[in-house]
Amino acid sequence: MKAEKQKNRKTENRRQHPCLIFCFSVFLLFCFGPSLSASPEEVSALLAGLSSDSYTARQDATERLLADDTLTPNTLSELFAESRSPEQRQRLLAIAHHHLLRQHRQEHFDAADPQGCIGVQLEAVAPNQLASLNRPAARVAATLPGFPAHGRLLPGDLILMIDGRAFRRDTGTSPVTELTAHVLAQGAGKTVTLIVRRANESVTVTLPIAGRKALEAMYIADVQGTSLAPDLLRRVVALRDQLLALTPPPRNLLLQPVS
Repeated sequence: MKAEKQKNRKTENRRQHPCLIFCFSVFLLFCFGPSLSASPEEVSALLAGLSSDSYTARQDATERLLADDTLTPNTLSELFAESRSPEQRQRLLAIAHHHLLRQHRQEHFDAADPQGCIGVQLEAVAPNQLASLNRPAARVAATLPGFPAHGRLLPGDLILMIDGRAFRRDTGTSPVTELTAHVLAQGAGKTVTLIVRRANESVTVTLPIAGRKALEAMYIADVQGTSLAPDLLRRVVALRDQLLALTPPPRNLLLQPVS
């Protein structure tokens, strides 16, 4: 009889607190993160691609992992533990760096920011500098880890069009200023579609737009360039150390007795 009462009490508690059960499930998902949705064979193929003899294959695998916004430090730890080559680990460290900062940005900054950014450093290109194109463009100089352009735009890419519109020729406004103003006006949560010239081919790249406040808080710009804020740099270093601890050092790096 007593056991039956305890059972009924537990059942009643579950009915009274469905929200607590749901919130706890969300907490577990948030803290530990989902595993990669890819099959074991696909995961193995991505890891193998990171150390392929083909540079194109290595880059393709890296770009796919950088673009996967479902990745968390936990899922990257799983991948890192399965890695076998220095090439794989080096690329996974860079991927983990990006996703740690992306997760921080999305959690703390992007909601309802009326000003947008994509995290790219650009150089203006005049029409006479590219005789084959004969049109103004913006050249990608670098992208910032943690922001949408990272891994989706590549250094050297030539941005030719924004949301279906070419850069103006006769306004005196540089393509860099025009692109920056367009993205800034969209605000976080929107998207921007770019037509990009890459290796003599036209590529369409659609990017989610992040908040401008995130860029200003996460990166410090000065005369020496752009650097990560100190508190975030410490987190990146801590994650790197955590990942490196998952694998033993190569044998040739072990200390040898001095003769």
